Amino acid sequence: MPASGHTKTDPLSNRIKVQFTDAQVDALARQANATGQTVAGYIRATVLTTLEDRSAKTNRPSTARHHAAMLQLAEMHALAMQIKKLGTNINQLARQANAGMVPISRAEVIYMLNQHQVVMSKAISALERALG
Repeated sequence: MPASGHTKTDPLSNRIKVQFTDAQVDALARQANATGQTVAGYIRATVLTTLEDRSAKTNRPSTARHHAAMLQLAEMHALAMQIKKLGTNINQLARQANAGMVPISRAEVIYMLNQHQVVMSKAISALERALG
């Protein structure tokens, strides 16, 4: 009982009637005792924690948006790998041509440049979709 003249900051003024089986009441009493709470306090804390968890889950981004973002990320990664591989191939051809090991024809150079342009166009398109 609070001291006379003392009022609680947020008094409990509403009652909700809930019925449990004897086994459920015993289980609740054991859980409440284990946490050092009254049965009513334990039930109140459990219900409010559950409500907070559910409201936190509803504020998360939808999995559909998350899935779409992951697909875009995977596409960007694949394009980056293609660009890297083309760059490596071009670098090897340039090294061989400069060393005089293998003569490179103009057609081969144009083919590699065209391949590079195709991949770069795909990358630019993917970036525009992601940012747009």
